Amino acid sequence: MLEQKRRIILLAMIMVFLVGAVSIISTWLLYQTSLNEQKARLSELVESQASLTRELSFISTELNLAKDKDNNTENFLSHLARAHKRFKIGSSSGEFTVGLRSDKNIQFLILNGERITANKEFAFIPFGSAHATPMQLALSGKRGTLIDLDYRGQEVLAAYTSIVFKGQLIGLVAKLDIEEIKNPFFKANFTIFTSGILLTLFGLFFFFKLSEPILHKIKNSEKNYRNLVEGAHSLILRIDQKGIISFANSFSKKIFESKEQKVVGLTAVQVLTGQSTDQNSSAPLRAILTFFGEGEGPHEKPISINNGSTTWISWRVRKIIDSKGEVEELLCIGNDTTANHIARENLLESESRHRIIFENSPLGMVRLNPEGTILDCNNKLIEMLGSTREKTIGFNAAQNGPLKMQEVLRNALNGKSSIYEDLFSATTGNKTSYIRAIFNPVSPGKSSTEVIGTLEDISERMKVEKRLAESEERFRGIAIASPVGIIITDIEGQLLYANERMNELTGMNYTDQTGHAWMNSVQQEDKSNIKINWYGADFITKNRIEFRLIHQKGHTLWILGQIVELKNSDDQMIGYVVTMTDITQIKTAEQEHKRLSAAVDQAAEAIMITSIEGIITYVNPAFHEISGYSPQEAIGKNPRFLKSGEQDITFYDNMWDTILGGHIWKGILVNIKKDGKRYTQEATIGPVRDESGKIINFVCVARDISQQLIIEAQLRQAQKLESIGELAAGIAHEINTPTQYVSTNTQFMAESFATLLGMIKNCKNLIEALQSGNTHNELVDMAETALDEEELAYLEEDVPKAIAESVIGLKRISEIVKSVKQLAHPGEVHKGLHHLNEIVRNAVTVSSNEWKYISEVELNLDDNLPEIYCLKGEIGQVVLNLIINGAHAIESKIGTDSEEKGCITITTYKEKEWAVLEVSDTGTGMPQNVVDRAFDPFFTTKEVGKGTGQGLAITHNVIVNMHNGFINVDTEEGNGTTFTVKLPLK
Repeated sequence: MLEQKRRIILLAMIMVFLVGAVSIISTWLLYQTSLNEQKARLSELVESQASLTRELSFISTELNLAKDKDNNTENFLSHLARAHKRFKIGSSSGEFTVGLRSDKNIQFLILNGERITANKEFAFIPFGSAHATPMQLALSGKRGTLIDLDYRGQEVLAAYTSIVFKGQLIGLVAKLDIEEIKNPFFKANFTIFTSGILLTLFGLFFFFKLSEPILHKIKNSEKNYRNLVEGAHSLILRIDQKGIISFANSFSKKIFESKEQKVVGLTAVQVLTGQSTDQNSSAPLRAILTFFGEGEGPHEKPISINNGSTTWISWRVRKIIDSKGEVEELLCIGNDTTANHIARENLLESESRHRIIFENSPLGMVRLNPEGTILDCNNKLIEMLGSTREKTIGFNAAQNGPLKMQEVLRNALNGKSSIYEDLFSATTGNKTSYIRAIFNPVSPGKSSTEVIGTLEDISERMKVEKRLAESEERFRGIAIASPVGIIITDIEGQLLYANERMNELTGMNYTDQTGHAWMNSVQQEDKSNIKINWYGADFITKNRIEFRLIHQKGHTLWILGQIVELKNSDDQMIGYVVTMTDITQIKTAEQEHKRLSAAVDQAAEAIMITSIEGIITYVNPAFHEISGYSPQEAIGKNPRFLKSGEQDITFYDNMWDTILGGHIWKGILVNIKKDGKRYTQEATIGPVRDESGKIINFVCVARDISQQLIIEAQLRQAQKLESIGELAAGIAHEINTPTQYVSTNTQFMAESFATLLGMIKNCKNLIEALQSGNTHNELVDMAETALDEEELAYLEEDVPKAIAESVIGLKRISEIVKSVKQLAHPGEVHKGLHHLNEIVRNAVTVSSNEWKYISEVELNLDDNLPEIYCLKGEIGQVVLNLIINGAHAIESKIGTDSEEKGCITITTYKEKEWAVLEVSDTGTGMPQNVVDRAFDPFFTTKEVGKGTGQGLAITHNVIVNMHNGFINVDTEEGNGTTFTVKLPLK
């Protein structure tokens, strides 16, 4: 048992030793691999920084940043420090230092991009001391990597090199604390060692219980070891003698593997280059080493990874030699340097890009040395100057340019940014234009520095600014002269601007309205409406608001306010523009309109409004009462649905021609109601125009005159009967005269007939005697007594005369009766075609007793006058009235007993589309005051009993209202009067 324990203890010790050895060796190998990688990275970084530093020193020397060496070095170090600020070592203890040898000391100049001042404790370290070994080697002109003490006395892993600047060595050192590198591996080793011991002991315990669990634990231990390798953030590949990848860690698989293809088992050349190779090749490792390059590395190569992109890898390759001295396998470790590669590429690209920008800039660009001499410029500048590159390069603009430009350039050369903006005439060219030039010193604040200038031709902009200034001035003039109040407020409604009209509306000046004071002029009830809709939210809820303003003098104005957003060039709202229009008169007009609407609705006349196409858009209640059609039935229809057929198409054409011509039409319309009954209305139709004078509607105001026409007809009939009554005595006299001689002639003819009848009887007796055979003597005696030859001769002469006179008398009576009948006949309902001349003759006949004793009547009637469309009885009454008026006027002038007679002349003729009737008399004429009232109802200048004053009033109504004609009076007091009547032929 003891021996077993000893064996167990011995086995445990062996296992512990093996585990410890394995953990130490593996950790040491990983540590060495990592250490080599860090050396390579530090070496690469310090070399890249050395290259950058050399370039900066070259640029510094070429640009001649300072005149003396000290300042030149100082300037160079400042630029180098700024460049190194961008360099970061991925470690909390990593540093990048720059130093030089000063006498027997090492002077540290830059630490991680920061200048080291002389008062720092490590600013100076004696050269040859045990500390700062990397910097001492660098300042000895050497380069490489080592592990030694730094300036602090701490052990570090450092890469060092040097450059020569102005004949002096400058050392560059990039370093990491060695402890920072070791600690992870110590911890890993401790973890592995501890875990190995525990696992070993645990495995031994179970080894004797069950061998499988022990093997399983051993595998777990191997797995942990592999996890350490697998977890490394580097590509780790093992390649055997055949060039086949025998091992790849997880990071490698992540980079190279895809779902379709695994890495292990493939040839390294195929994986790394994408080229297929023959696995039976005699020198597979040679092809791989050719890919990586000679030496262990690092070698930076691009590879294509599984997502199709290209990654740059820095490879280190270690050959594993077998006992025969042959390469057994290759251990390849790679780190992703894509970021560094891209940084280098970007740097080169940036230089190229800036050069392209310089050359192709739309602005003129120029570089001047500290003396003001032009060193370089782009083609745009040459174009702006109208010069050539030969004339421009080398030209000293600070000494030979325009005076103002010289002053600006001197400020820039002394380290101050300067701007030139004015008219510029190029000294080396032939162009004069407005330019804006900005000169920036390369080293701001320095008294002597290069200058970079950008120049822009602003001639067009100056023109635009001039036009803008003129536009602003016009706007200002418009705002001042505007009849609309204009204010500008900020977002919160505080007044920023108010024009003159606004001051007039409120009675206050601008100062009194600033801030929110302008709201004090708003009626109290309206303020909340403005605040809610305009200034109470993030957006305007109503663009237009009607509100009231109280003028300083106390009267109230109605205002239509309109608001729009005011935005800047970035489309950000910065305030509002409000216009205020005085609509007091409009509001007053609205009230008047409401009252007018109420009046229209209450009017007894039918009112209809139509569109210009004749479509009804409005009817008032009176229309419904008169026609029987409701507004809903009428609106939207054409008024032709009211037509009765009384008026022909010519009538309506004339009406439309009148109103479309912009004139007012008046006339009589016979329409039909909804129940089918006809009604007559007196209508006036006129156009409604907009502000430009364009006709937009028609308005018809119509009055139902059906009952009025009946009454007027009765009145005219009464007037006719009155006229007939007045003429009755004259008519009776006219009839009595022919009646008397007809009666006398009839009596004479009766007596003559008796005489003739006696003679006829004697002749009969003679015939009978002849038939009876009487003697000759008896027959002779009877023949001599049968006829009275003298009497027979008398009758033969007078009887025809009596008969002719009787016929004439009867015809005269018939004419008088016929004329009276025509005039006294009740008024006609419908118009017809009648001869105006016939109507005149009838009137002359009827009125003959009124004029024949005092006047002559002269008829000048046009026999070719067409028939007129009229009411015959009404026109006859008109002619009769005019003849009687003329007769009375002549009687008033000459009296009744005068042998002198006046003259009434009646003339008819055609004038275009009119039939004209002229009735002239040689009477007294009329004074102007009588002419003005001649057609007024019940107005007369005659003595009582001679007239009622209705004759001319009825005449005017018949001619103008009933027949759409005209009547005119032309009179000369003491010389007579002429009435001219025009009646339409159609």
